[in-house]
Amino acid sequence: MKSAIYIFLFVLSMHALKADDTLRVKAISKVYNDSVVLRLAPENAMAFDAFRAFGIKIEAADFTQDESKELVFKTVVSNLNVQPEAFWKSTFTIKDTLAAIAAQLLFAKPILPSKGDEALDIQQQRDLRNSTYAYSMIAADQSAKVANAMGLRFKDVKLDKDSKRIYRIMLNNAPVGFKSDTTFLLVSPETTPNRIPPVPICESGDKVLQLSWRSQSNAGFTGFHLFRNDGNKTIKLNEALIVPADQNNTSYQIYLFRDSVINYRKYGYKIYGVDAFGEYSEASTEVIGMARDFTPPAAPQLNIVTDNGKHQLQLKWNFPDETPDLKGFLVHKSEKIDGPYQPISAILPVLARTFTDENSSIYKGSFYKVQSLDTASNGAFSMPMYGFVADSIAPALPIGLKGTIDTNGVVTLVWNPGNEPDLQGYRVYFANATDHEFSILTSKILADTVFRDTIQKRTLTRDIFYRIIAVDNNYNHSKPCPMVKIKRLDVIPPQQAVFKDVFVKDTTIEIHWINSQSADLASVKLLMQQQNFTDWEVLKTWSVKDTTGIFIAKNLKKKTYYSFKIESIDSAGLVSTTESPIQLRTYDTGIKKGEHKLEVNYNANEKEILLQWEGNFPKGCSFLLYRKTPNAEGLTKYKVINNNNQFADKTLAGKGTYQYTLKVIYPDGSQSVPNAAKEVLVN
Repeated sequence: MKSAIYIFLFVLSMHALKADDTLRVKAISKVYNDSVVLRLAPENAMAFDAFRAFGIKIEAADFTQDESKELVFKTVVSNLNVQPEAFWKSTFTIKDTLAAIAAQLLFAKPILPSKGDEALDIQQQRDLRNSTYAYSMIAADQSAKVANAMGLRFKDVKLDKDSKRIYRIMLNNAPVGFKSDTTFLLVSPETTPNRIPPVPICESGDKVLQLSWRSQSNAGFTGFHLFRNDGNKTIKLNEALIVPADQNNTSYQIYLFRDSVINYRKYGYKIYGVDAFGEYSEASTEVIGMARDFTPPAAPQLNIVTDNGKHQLQLKWNFPDETPDLKGFLVHKSEKIDGPYQPISAILPVLARTFTDENSSIYKGSFYKVQSLDTASNGAFSMPMYGFVADSIAPALPIGLKGTIDTNGVVTLVWNPGNEPDLQGYRVYFANATDHEFSILTSKILADTVFRDTIQKRTLTRDIFYRIIAVDNNYNHSKPCPMVKIKRLDVIPPQQAVFKDVFVKDTTIEIHWINSQSADLASVKLLMQQQNFTDWEVLKTWSVKDTTGIFIAKNLKKKTYYSFKIESIDSAGLVSTTESPIQLRTYDTGIKKGEHKLEVNYNANEKEILLQWEGNFPKGCSFLLYRKTPNAEGLTKYKVINNNNQFADKTLAGKGTYQYTLKVIYPDGSQSVPNAAKEVLVN
């Protein structure tokens, strides 16, 4: 029955194999005075199922510096495999959690596919076994006893001082066609160096200390144990081995551990590394840490900021009376809600619930926050609240308003600045007649005493009227100043059009513009001038009813300069041209659609990959080869071939799938688009 189960597990694993998958068993060694110990690790759950189905055969050959002697391999174990279930029951107790994890992989009955979705059942079974396999490998790393029982640890005879030994590790009697690698392992008598674990970093928290350390992936540690000394005794903090927080990093791993402690008490920490043989390293350098109080008190509730009638602002807040470690309060002030806030008080008593700002300004308000402080200097702020001293006095009306208009119809207004400290700015109003209601011209308050307004060029009214109102910080408005009259000009060209955007290609130029906003605009002309030509060509004329602002000039010459300008014509025939023509240059993409055929073949005898390509190539072409090796991330530039249509790649990076493609570089510097990459397998 058990044989049938192993066969089922193996067949289940084979469902996940791809055509080019090869099952492997990795191996490392450790030399002792009386023996050599090997540690084996199947690459994945599928490899472990194959190991169980066929067993492992290990051969060894000892040799010295004398190269004339032929290596003679002898079988040191013919069928290394998992110990039977009875051995596990007699060797381990129910409290041995590491053995229990490994036994789950070895002896738990598989969930056979149901009558429903068989493919889904198989996938779920495979996922479960992959997860269980990973934990079992960790158990074997932590316990030599478990590794022995799993058939993943083998103890061989000792190695002579002047000799070296080569091991060959392979599946035992695997079926024909089954892909598996033979692992070779060279062992020398040099003693294994003592590995020193890294020094942890200790970060303080509130009633917690966080230990972290970083270990290189090749440091030889499968995990760590952490010990704490509180001055009286030393204890191990973790039962299970501490493993990396990020398993995906191939260069180094980060390890984290949080320890709950008592604040303001010193603790010492050391870590010990554990290797794949389950042996402890020397201790790391001890690091000292101490947690402290980081918990702030409750935040005050600021209820009101009000004028006390003496041009001073008074703050009132609530706060819980039962706060044992409360030190007091600080009041902060800012001109803006998002700060910066500055303290304006000393530390107030714990029973304080009010504060008066004796330096309140009558011209502008302020934002306030109240901060609670505990004896550990932790603080919490209330929500900000705005306060201001009541001000109902309006500023004086502006004086000295004057205005002029230029030939472009731009009106410039100037007036004398006010003297009020809380003066915020001005609002500008206009009307087309003295008996009309004045309309506001500035949506925002104007801080300057100069304002420019562009008026319509032609209208039935001959004059325009302006007046100014002053506004203070509390939005009190002054009375309007006396109006000023500006006489409109009789003849004014239309407003210029404005180029907005351009999109240049090799034979087309797309132009976007904003048309003149003049009320009497009649038509718009778009003109173009080619490089080395003096005449301007009218591309198109639009009437005022056509609001088009886009035109595409087509069939242009490549790599040629073209200038464009826009003429705006009003109903009186007056013309305004864009301030300066825009000059643009078409370009050549440099990319050609040349087609070529690439053939890639592997010559096993010569151990080279032969590339040949065909196409209609002009004389003087070069060819840029791209290559991807089996372990590379993607295609990269590899070789430039001149005056040749083939190349033999002898610089190979081992077995696996290679990819190639090429790009044609023409004599004028343009390039072709590379074809799809071709693959070739190197066995």
